[in-house]
Amino acid sequence: AYYRRWNALNYVQLEETNYVDLFLTSDAMIHDCGSFATEYLFLHKPVMYLVKEGMQVETQFNPFGEQTFAQHYHGYSESDIEHFVQEVVLRGQDSMKAQREHFYKEYLLPKDGLMPSEKIMQLIEEKIWKQNAEIFAILISHL
Repeated sequence: AYYRRWNALNYVQLEETNYVDLFLTSDAMIHDCGSFATEYLFLHKPVMYLVKEGMQVETQFNPFGEQTFAQHYHGYSESDIEHFVQEVVLRGQDSMKAQREHFYKEYLLPKDGLMPSEKIMQLIEEKIWKQNAEIFAILISHL
């Protein structure tokens, strides 16, 4: 019933599967989801976080989440949303673009050119395999 209700709303697209293509083909995003707050910044597109009255950012997010939240336009009202769509998205008046780019370079861009999955594999190889090669050799020889 919850998903049917969302699907019936105007200006809403319910996506229950992979949303990567939606992110890639979008012009911007308006959301209220902490999970998307950092993820969408990788696309270098404008993004608005809808803020509920009384929302306490410092209790909702950790320090990195607070910095991520600061890279968003904040929507407190319908007029904020209209302004974001009209001025930022349609007219391209993205006053936060440089700020988001700086944040991306400072915090999201891999410093050594390796993606997180590559770093994990590198650490596994270095910390587990190389440091324990002698033990693995002994174990393998007893098979």
